[in-house]
Amino acid sequence: MAKGKVSASYAEDEIKISNYPLSAALTCAKITNAFEEIWNIEYER
Repeated sequence: MAKGKVSASYAEDEIKISNYPLSAALTCAKITNAFEEIWNIEYER
């Protein structure tokens, strides 16, 4: 589980995509899924 705050001198802003702590894998999956929806990418099952 992820926790804590990142403090990087090179970052100007931070964004929040969830009210709960997420693993790196779940964060990547959520971001990838959001791009798929925005770009209307469909896949066959």
